[in-house]
Amino acid sequence: MITTDSKSLAYIKKDEFKGSYKGMRYRLKNQDDKLIAYVWPGPYAFDATDPEKIVHNEFEFTDEGRDQAIDWLNLCYEERKNEWRKINQSSLASLL
Repeated sequence: MITTDSKSLAYIKKDEFKGSYKGMRYRLKNQDDKLIAYVWPGPYAFDATDPEKIVHNEFEFTDEGRDQAIDWLNLCYEERKNEWRKINQSSLASLL
């Protein structure tokens, strides 16, 4: 589960927060005083991913908006859990 740990608005205001969770990549970004959350399949970076595979949602740039964004990220994971697991297993296998 993705949590709010280390995802402070002060950090996100200055720079994007990027992370991954079990095959799902995500990004939190300040854009025009809105918090934009992006989700895409790993293992590739945002810029190397087909835009059609990237989904996003917009939230208020507040602590409550950040919490809603985190909830949305977790919902995205749960809704596509099987897809993320396959990606994660494939990524791990390539390391062996």
